[in-house]
Amino acid sequence: MNKHLLWSILLAFGLWSCGGKSPSNENNSSNNSTNTQDSATQHTTTTNSSNTGTEQPSGDDEKPDDATTNAVTTVKGYFEGLTNGDYEAAASNFANKVDLWITIKNTTPKAIATEAKRFLSTKENVKYTPNLAGMAFKDNKARVVVRQEWKNYDVTLEVLLELDDAAKIKSYKEGKIYKMKIVKPSALEAYLSKISQFNYPVKVSSSQFSNFKDMGIEGKQLLIGESFPGENFQDVGYFNISGDLVGILHVRGYRSSQEFILGVFNRKSGKMLSLQSIGFMGGSHVLSGYNTSCNIEINNDGSIVNNWNNTEKSPIDGSIKKSSGQTLFQVTPNGQIKRN
Repeated sequence: MNKHLLWSILLAFGLWSCGGKSPSNENNSSNNSTNTQDSATQHTTTTNSSNTGTEQPSGDDEKPDDATTNAVTTVKGYFEGLTNGDYEAAASNFANKVDLWITIKNTTPKAIATEAKRFLSTKENVKYTPNLAGMAFKDNKARVVVRQEWKNYDVTLEVLLELDDAAKIKSYKEGKIYKMKIVKPSALEAYLSKISQFNYPVKVSSSQFSNFKDMGIEGKQLLIGESFPGENFQDVGYFNISGDLVGILHVRGYRSSQEFILGVFNRKSGKMLSLQSIGFMGGSHVLSGYNTSCNIEINNDGSIVNNWNNTEKSPIDGSIKKSSGQTLFQVTPNGQIKRN
């Protein structure tokens, strides 16, 4: 019994010795692993440190070549010329022979300058803004988006161009419209677009009466309040005074007598500021044998001079009496018309 117990104890002790690990062996294994990792880490850090400052960028920013730069300069010069009203300078960006300009085929820079002046010189606040930063250019062909503006007009569209080797435009075509904003003109602007514009000094006289055209509905709605039966109205023209002020001349008549009427408007608001008769002409439906004529001059300082002549025939003895004189008016800075 004692022998069996002794063998059992010895067998258990042997099995424990074969499968167990001593604390010293475990620590040694852990230290070896740590040393290996530290060595690898140190090697990686050293390698990265040695490469610091030696990495090259992925690629330099692309710079436009000479052909692209010259094309941009040409396109910019053309639209700057149109904006500044220098049509010859604008047309100088075209080749001597142009295949197409908008809708005109086989033309020249001189013809382009003439047509551009005809079309744009009567417009106000002309401005062309090309998106040069977004301009595409390849094989002498370009595409650029341009905003075209003038009074009551605002359109953004694409322009397709073809240039020659000297960076001169030989084909110019307007393409897709991206945005269109056409401002409906006010009643004042609609009327001004239908009548003549005068430059200083503005001169009108009774001798021109037969040249004036009957006033249309736009003018009557703008200038005439209530009218009497038998009255007639004629358009004369308009002139810019200063700032937003504009003067409009028309004729108001009744039977054989007429008078020149001047109205001053604020062009921005469209409101009438003053209305004044500045000259009389024709005969009198009350006094027979009475006739008058006038010569009116309006200057850019707002002064108005009416030189008039009267002829009156006596109903008693038929004698004729003549008289002449001068009537003065002044348009003030705030748009009022005062008689001096």
